[in-house]
Amino acid sequence: MVAQHVASRTLLTLALASSGTAQDRAALDARVIEALERARPALEHHLESTEGDALTLVCLAAAHYGLSVQEEPFRGALHRLARTNLSNAYALAVRLMLMVELGESYPDHREAAPRDTRRLLACQNGSAGFRYQPHPKNWDYSVTQYAVLGLRAAHALDVQVPSRVWSGVASAAIKGRAYKGGFGYTPGNDATASMTVAGIAILEVCKARLQAADRNVDSLDDCIREAWEWMEHHKREIQPGTGSVNHYFLYGLERAAILSNRDEVGGVDWYVGGAEQILDGQSKSGGFFPTPQNARQAAHGVPGYGMPVQTSFAILFLKRAFRRELTPRGPFTQAATVFCHALPPDADLDAIRRAAHADARRGKPALPDLLRALRSEHATRRQAAARAVILITGEDFGYHPLRSPEANADALRAAEKWWLAHRDDDG
Repeated sequence: MVAQHVASRTLLTLALASSGTAQDRAALDARVIEALERARPALEHHLESTEGDALTLVCLAAAHYGLSVQEEPFRGALHRLARTNLSNAYALAVRLMLMVELGESYPDHREAAPRDTRRLLACQNGSAGFRYQPHPKNWDYSVTQYAVLGLRAAHALDVQVPSRVWSGVASAAIKGRAYKGGFGYTPGNDATASMTVAGIAILEVCKARLQAADRNVDSLDDCIREAWEWMEHHKREIQPGTGSVNHYFLYGLERAAILSNRDEVGGVDWYVGGAEQILDGQSKSGGFFPTPQNARQAAHGVPGYGMPVQTSFAILFLKRAFRRELTPRGPFTQAATVFCHALPPDADLDAIRRAAHADARRGKPALPDLLRALRSEHATRRQAAARAVILITGEDFGYHPLRSPEANADALRAAEKWWLAHRDDDG
């Protein structure tokens, strides 16, 4: 079978590109796929039961997981979220990140993106960082990292973000660094691993926007380098076997490492180390709790599907679907309407072809969207995505777009393994 051959070949490629033996990495890859399949019922439970700010994170995890926005419970969760009046900077930022993932599939996207951007900008402390609520008197690195990620998404959604925001945040972040290049929760605090990767993400996002405006970013490059050096001296946080897991930190590490285009920290493969920590803490229900001890209790009869926030962070890390660069797909442009995931159910053959070639021009960064489209209930989207996948990878993985996603389960797993193996390749 082609799909089986591709799966075994890509697992070997992935192993050779990373630390550890081919057998070890293949085993980890299989564990990740199994863990994600086990996590689906927990994720669907949290989509049905979670409300308020936390629902934004659960929906983002569902989008990265590849659940169909046309099917329950994701469909209902999205509509509840669209009706939720948010003011918290964290939630506003994550909802903007969700909008850029879903594009025109997000309800009321035309009004929602500029509205949430305005509300998020109101949470900035003057020209410095961000805090939870509007008109703050101080700021912290945790909220600020999510705020700049949300504003990054807003920019990709064609919503204007003033250039002074990027320069002000970058300047404040640099001035507030802790000793020896790390970052603390607030300016001047002792450095921690979770806040140091937050600081790196902040500077990387600001750097990209300032570079686009032809601004000098040498000082940001120096600070990013020093922050990674701090992380290298604290690599134990990434290694498995420490007896604890910080899902918030690991998802922050994923974003920082992808933005900085790094595979290792101090010789430690950050994805391998983080995945080992997360997998060891999965509960019997498939969800995730704040500590492995909670998961072990759940395995011995304590009911529940884990906590929505920890389960979402774990899925987001394991999927590793965060993108270093966002493709513009705003509600005020026509770009999103030609991509495979946005095709209407009654699209004709010409539209299917145009969408496939539009995504193929994006190359491998389009694959997370295409994997989602391959699971769509709409045959037009599956047909377009299948064409685009062949154009990008040269493989069909045994996928047949006229079959249901359930009937294509093996092919979808093979395609996802190809993406896991090749996403960091050059070209």
